[in-house]
Amino acid sequence: MKKIIIVAMILFVMISGLTATVCPPTRLVDPNSIDFEYDPNLVNYKLMCVVRTENGEGVVKTVTACDPNDEPMTFLLLNEPEGMLILQGDDPNEAQIVWTDAVKGIYYVDVIVIDHPPAGDQYSKDDRGTIIFKVYPQNLPPILTGCNGDLNADGKMDFEDFAIFAAVWSKDD
Repeated sequence: MKKIIIVAMILFVMISGLTATVCPPTRLVDPNSIDFEYDPNLVNYKLMCVVRTENGEGVVKTVTACDPNDEPMTFLLLNEPEGMLILQGDDPNEAQIVWTDAVKGIYYVDVIVIDHPPAGDQYSKDDRGTIIFKVYPQNLPPILTGCNGDLNADGKMDFEDFAIFAAVWSKDD
């Protein structure tokens, strides 16, 4: 049935001489699929996606939009953490969210896309969505430290081995 409606819309547009872009349906996240605790009250708009990363890592996430009237669009962020920004490139239908140094926590970032109709036409309209950024503590790789407690590989287990062990495990992350 959906195919018939789409074909009918395309034929109507072709016959009437109107031009319009057929936008793809919005893909949303099922809140039940999120595998960590979050506050649904902080999701201000439709939940667009969940981004997972580690503390200190950089993030680049592309967001897309479509304007049925092919009008230029502007992307904006609300409630973004320090260091996060949104950049628009050559493709008018997408922008990149860039965060150079993610900090541990859960962030609820709102994305707004605003269209710009021709002057004197109509007023601008917008659409809004929320992206959850989950930043985990950095997971450092394990370090092989020797055999049977001989951490400095001198063939015996002594105070030097204990000092190495204490130095490795007392580091602050």
